[in-house]
Amino acid sequence: MANFLFNPGDDPTSHNFLHHSDNPSALIISEVFNGENYTSWSRSISMALSVKNKLAFIDGSLPAPNPPSGVIHNCWVRANDLVLSWLLNSINKEIRQSLLYISSAHEVWNELKAKYIRSDGPRVYHQEKSLNSISQGSQSLTAYYNSFKATWDEYISCRTLPKYNCGMLSSCMCDILHSISDTQQSDAVMKFLIGLNESYSALRSQLLLTSPLPPLARVYALLLQEENQRELHTDSFPESVINVSNSLATQLVGKDPEDYE
Repeated sequence: MANFLFNPGDDPTSHNFLHHSDNPSALIISEVFNGENYTSWSRSISMALSVKNKLAFIDGSLPAPNPPSGVIHNCWVRANDLVLSWLLNSINKEIRQSLLYISSAHEVWNELKAKYIRSDGPRVYHQEKSLNSISQGSQSLTAYYNSFKATWDEYISCRTLPKYNCGMLSSCMCDILHSISDTQQSDAVMKFLIGLNESYSALRSQLLLTSPLPPLARVYALLLQEENQRELHTDSFPESVINVSNSLATQLVGKDPEDYE
């Protein structure tokens, strides 16, 4: 019987598998790292690599096989070089030059993380300050929501839910993590409502009487619905007023108002 040597590069479930569409010159994300956008860039590239089943090459969970020879090692090298190419393609030229001779995607990832990740303290302070001062102002409802949501999501990324390693969380009946998450969502809705223009005060008052508060996306949908209805009434209001006014004038004076022109 022939002795076939297993090749992980042929297994679609393997991290080492290379699809025929995987191109080392491809841009797998649209955002380019420029030294100032590490948080959003690292999030985008992580999601893209996760979709391609290659996240293990940057998080360190799939080190190079030992000994460094044989079919398995060769498959790992090819897949690692592919991920390395994708990383470098998403980094601007000035930063990329300092990374060209690093042979491991994991080492490049750690290098960027060590250089550009910032302490959560200043980030949390900046985002907290932004959230406390953000308001709709002259923005449309949609523009205000998108601006608020982006700021809130970045803030929450620095204030992740606590992790428990005691082993008791699975048997806990109080569902503490869910309660903390609900509190965060309520805080987001409250801050969003505070920044709304006074033209939404009626619906805002109704929402504040709701317990618990609806999710932020639902609040936005309700506000958008009211805005659309308001625009509909505004468009039809002038003509209806003119018709009613003309009718009343004809009844009271006995003439068409246009006769006075």
